[in-house]
Amino acid sequence: ASKHATGVYFRTSQVPVVADVLGRVTKLAHGRGLKLYAWMTSRYADYGLTGERAARWSERVYDLETGAVLEGKGLDLFNDRVVDHLAALYADLANYPIDGVLFQDDLVSRHTDGFSAAAARAYEQRFGKSLEPLDLYENVYQKEGTAKFYVGRYTDEFWQWVRWKNERLLDVAERLGGVVRARRPEAKIAVNFMYEAASSPRNGLAWLSQSISAAHARNFDYYAIMAYHRQIADELGLSIEQTATLIERMSRSLYAGAHPLRAMFKLQIRDWNDKSPVSAEELDLMAKAVREGARGTGVTPNLAIIPYRGAEDLARLPKSFFGEGASVTRR
Repeated sequence: ASKHATGVYFRTSQVPVVADVLGRVTKLAHGRGLKLYAWMTSRYADYGLTGERAARWSERVYDLETGAVLEGKGLDLFNDRVVDHLAALYADLANYPIDGVLFQDDLVSRHTDGFSAAAARAYEQRFGKSLEPLDLYENVYQKEGTAKFYVGRYTDEFWQWVRWKNERLLDVAERLGGVVRARRPEAKIAVNFMYEAASSPRNGLAWLSQSISAAHARNFDYYAIMAYHRQIADELGLSIEQTATLIERMSRSLYAGAHPLRAMFKLQIRDWNDKSPVSAEELDLMAKAVREGARGTGVTPNLAIIPYRGAEDLARLPKSFFGEGASVTRR
């Protein structure tokens, strides 16, 4: 048994190792004709960090309630030493014969993230002014009946700041992907995007510093849209049918775009709250929504199911998941 509760599953001296199993898993996958992508953290790869280094390397966030800058979750991606550390970790990952890397969904910077000393220095160097939270947010208010605080309006400087943060995230992703490709030239690099980046690009940029259009110009092979329909329905107050309509619209905007073959839709096959399986009827509705959005573009959409728990989940996939005319054999 490993002495580490958290860490990675490949050999490295950079962070704690829970178990060195990636080599065996890759061999099993390749022996069955499957490709294996490492689903890898970036900002949340703070495994084993303690003491002064943890404090120096941690994210800093602005508290809308108190106006204070506090320690946040994960690593500060504006700190060059943090990025060097991640690059060394990804280099160790690339010692294994993986077919690619999918960046985890932690490669984001939320609308109150990004106030570290390193970020402030870089911002002042780029724009010639200090990074001041009060220059970014207006009409901050507390939502009635809750303990949460919200921003009534983002300033023009806020939009400059989040576009700049997005550039940094993409720079980091390109560097880490480049480290992998240096050792695995054929490896593919995929980036996760929250559904807002596709359903409402302005909100995706504001809330997460994510932009699919900006990623198009970078050296990535795929982008994965986290189109988790029950999560979307809960967060936006939509019915399942309305959510399917939204996913169809997202699909149409992406597959009619400049790089349609690079998009992949990740569909939810289990409920996040109680882990119960999503019905085949719901999966059918969502798969058809993605395919309908791509109709007329000449593109066959890329679909994935999350999470995958084995043959029982595969057996529930409807034919629509595999496309028109597909012959599905289940064992």
